[in-house]
Amino acid sequence: MNSSLLTDYGTENIVYRDAYTIRISVFSDEQGISKENERDEFDDTAFHTVIYADTKPVACGRLNIINESAKICRIAVMKTFRENGYATQICRHCISFARQNGAKYVYLHSQTYITGLYVRLGFTCEGKVFLEEDIPHIRMVKHL
Repeated sequence: MNSSLLTDYGTENIVYRDAYTIRISVFSDEQGISKENERDEFDDTAFHTVIYADTKPVACGRLNIINESAKICRIAVMKTFRENGYATQICRHCISFARQNGAKYVYLHSQTYITGLYVRLGFTCEGKVFLEEDIPHIRMVKHL
């Protein structure tokens, strides 16, 4: 299977539309997060990344860069494409993109069950577990 990765800015493009479709499938349909809460004001100013397996959008992530910090979020992989390293690939791309655009550190709010993925990428946990959309999360940081 051939895969490709595309990144685009904002919400007026096919990359965002494909990312949003993946997010609804993973976060709303699987995890029960309301569709109304899946889109927020940060989508408009974010870099959206999608991995395509052949031509099918299968994984996505979002990066917002603000001064010297960058926030990675909305990492999602379609259920039948998990365990292929796509989440790691999205994260590495976002980290590299943040570094190239002047960020000194990258952070994210990880669902607690998946923190091992981010630890393997060099992130460390910071603070206490908190709820986002009634799902336990923890802030994780990686200095660049």
